[in-house]
Amino acid sequence: MKQFIKLLVLLPILAFGAKAPDFTVTDYKLKTHRLYADYLNKEKVVVLKFFFVDCPPCNSIAPTVQQSYLKWGEGKDRVEFIELSTQNWDQNNNVKNYALKHGLTFPGVGFDGGGFAATAAYKSGTFGQYYGTPTFAVIAPNGEVTFNINYTRTNQVNLDSAIAQALRVKSGSGGPDPDPEICDDSFGIQFISQIQPDQVFIRNLVDPIAPEFELENYKYNCEYAFPEFKDFYYIIPFKNSAPQFEYTGISSLDIILMQKHILGVSPLTSLQLAVADVNNSGTLSAADITELRKYILGINNQFKFVSSPYTWAINPYTKASNYVKSVRLLDMINGLKSNVFGMAQYGDVSGASQFKKDDEVLSRVSKEFVIRVKSYKKNNEYIHEIYTEFDNTPISGYQFGIAISHFNIYDLKVIENPPPGLDTHSFFIDKTRKGIRALWVHPNAVGSIFQSDKPLLSFKTSEDLILSSSNIPVSEVCYDDNSNPSCESIRFIFERPLKLKTIGELVVTQTGNTTNEFELISSESNILSLDIFNMDGIKISCRDIDGLNSKNVKFKLADSGLFYALTKLESGEIKSLKVLNLR
Repeated sequence: MKQFIKLLVLLPILAFGAKAPDFTVTDYKLKTHRLYADYLNKEKVVVLKFFFVDCPPCNSIAPTVQQSYLKWGEGKDRVEFIELSTQNWDQNNNVKNYALKHGLTFPGVGFDGGGFAATAAYKSGTFGQYYGTPTFAVIAPNGEVTFNINYTRTNQVNLDSAIAQALRVKSGSGGPDPDPEICDDSFGIQFISQIQPDQVFIRNLVDPIAPEFELENYKYNCEYAFPEFKDFYYIIPFKNSAPQFEYTGISSLDIILMQKHILGVSPLTSLQLAVADVNNSGTLSAADITELRKYILGINNQFKFVSSPYTWAINPYTKASNYVKSVRLLDMINGLKSNVFGMAQYGDVSGASQFKKDDEVLSRVSKEFVIRVKSYKKNNEYIHEIYTEFDNTPISGYQFGIAISHFNIYDLKVIENPPPGLDTHSFFIDKTRKGIRALWVHPNAVGSIFQSDKPLLSFKTSEDLILSSSNIPVSEVCYDDNSNPSCESIRFIFERPLKLKTIGELVVTQTGNTTNEFELISSESNILSLDIFNMDGIKISCRDIDGLNSKNVKFKLADSGLFYALTKLESGEIKSLKVLNLR
């Protein structure tokens, strides 16, 4: 229920039937204000702010409300602001001290000035549910009320739009001017990208306190009047994002596409160029590729030169040498700019190529490549080799990571006689995340043939360890299919013919393609039973036990951790040994 109420607070309510009741109040400067006689009947718009002196959010937004008052003419033009206290203990003198504290210059009225009585109609539910202070209402010259306008320190667009709309209404007309001038300012825009904005603002980029407007449903049909001087007003799409936003779908394919554009092999679209410009310099360059690499490898957790994960461009599907996102309101009104927009996530160059078409999003993954990790022990060292199975396909890029249970890695070696274009420094030991990480793109964005019978990479550890694929954002291999780069997922196979623990005649060996599969081997007697206990001595379920009454028993552990295997042998002996599962 609380979430539902919050949603209602964000939606202004326009009361078409009920008109604002007249009132006469006296502010703390002893000036009298008559709603209809002094304002509405003179074609003026009145903004009412309901507050009280000790209201914390009212105090928080007070300086911002003063800025709104300044940008609407300080009462000298057709807009007047009046704040009314909702509490009977706020006298005019208290309201005066509140105004002096925050530097407010618009009228304020306490209980002894009639403010409390004037708020009664708006707290009664006549104009919509009243949720407390601060609350804003805009009254048009005909008495029409827009109530519960969302207003914050960072967003005054709803108030500006409500004021602008009220300014188009004449007193006593019951609606818009019955004989308005012909409006030639109508226009509409459309977003054809998969990602759509949450709001579209019309904002003055030169004057920070100028009125702002919201383009509802991406259209303007003269619902309100723009300022006469529109030269510095621009169309600004906006999409909400979490405070700690994360980019999704970014991979080596995006670097390949950026590289092909820089090399002149395959140009990007306007929207792709906009999202590729992750350093926000206005152009695509090698510096953007560097920033993208740092994000993929986890060196940076976001792009430090942008404040939002989303950006946009006009003519989003047009192949271009640069992108355009700055669109003047006058150019849109006069039809001098395209009205087709696209919005996408920074860095997701491949995703920015997908546009709305029957709400379909095509998946680019149709198969998978295999990376095989073989481990064995030699001369008191553990050697791990990485083999690729790329089927003689020209590979233009890849990214993956291998996590290691504890950090003790050395003697990292890349394949002897590497294929042309392979950067041997594309592999590195990640000390922060304890593992091996890899990111490589062919310098000419064409492709190299990898041999599956030779290890792509090898490294050593002084102790036995458990390997698994790491949490690198995407593990994939990219290749050119008819000069059209695409990427496929990677499946890791870990081959570990290693003895994990030996006690007497029993051996536990890790087998299979996943780290939770084990084989218990007896050199002398058949194994009659097998039970698994945790470190607290509690018996846990052990699934898929296969091979009892023989010398080889296979089993799986569902949970990670250290366990005890208790076995009964045909010889009558009972043996126990530790099993470590770090799946």
